[in-house]
Amino acid sequence: MLIDIIGKRMITTSLQNKLVKGEDKAHTVTIALPLEYEGLNLTELSYKMRGSVGETTAEQVLAKSVENDKVILVWVIGKSFTAQSGMLALELIGLSYEREVVIKFTSYPVEVFEGADKIVYTSDD
Repeated sequence: MLIDIIGKRMITTSLQNKLVKGEDKAHTVTIALPLEYEGLNLTELSYKMRGSVGETTAEQVLAKSVENDKVILVWVIGKSFTAQSGMLALELIGLSYEREVVIKFTSYPVEVFEGADKIVYTSDD
């Protein structure tokens, strides 16, 4: 799956209708950033994804490579991001060598669906 970036917004349509509560490493996402953003060299930063559903927050450091004219990030979605069902707000954070926040990219929330183990069906039989 690919997440594109437009301005400072992550386009997460490729994640829609795919995340289920409790999944662990079921999805690998590639994020392609430009080499620069308004004069800021994005190749020099490290990156992490932060996500929150209600009071639950998860963070994960992303693998980074530079290929041709893009900074490529790889996010293997861990179970900390699918621990709760609901609307998952995502934020990609670029950090300096000193671990200070330099830039953030946001997205529209993505739904994490409830697993079938929590759905109770009744029958009139």
